Amino acid sequence: HSSVVTETVFRSINSSTSLPHDKAMVTYNMVRYPPSSARDDAFGIADHTDWEAFTLLYPTYLHDKHLDWFETQHSMVNGTSDGGLRQEGNPNIDPASGIAFTGLEVWFRDRWVAVPHVPGAIIVNQGEMLSRLSGGMLKAPVHRVLAHNDFERYSLVSFWAPNYDVVLDRKS
Repeated sequence: HSSVVTETVFRSINSSTSLPHDKAMVTYNMVRYPPSSARDDAFGIADHTDWEAFTLLYPTYLHDKHLDWFETQHSMVNGTSDGGLRQEGNPNIDPASGIAFTGLEVWFRDRWVAVPHVPGAIIVNQGEMLSRLSGGMLKAPVHRVLAHNDFERYSLVSFWAPNYDVVLDRKS
């Protein structure tokens, strides 16, 4: 549940600063990246930082269990198949560990580094609000998503901010 994860993140933030969130603003996005043969360095989402306190991200490829259900439901209605979404042979997923590389990269030590997604894990990214509240001690990481990928990808993203009435003063 996202509420358990967000409470854990807010608790860890509140150990260094008081950040009320009982009326927090949250935005959810579902992002679809269709297969793309764009240049290797073409952007799906250009480099940026997130503006809120933190972001929860769950990037994934569709797996057979999702497509089996889809085929069962839709073939009964209109006789269609999965539309080429099967992930067999996806070189971006390690078959032994299930760790996937979905195109997410972070700028680290003067270069772009691919961010692995561990199965079942939620990626937590701090935002500009935390950077401001910490007086710059916590930096919002610059990140991007590359477009080039032979397989369809999805990301569930939620952006979390404190209550609207929180004043974002810098720490001394």
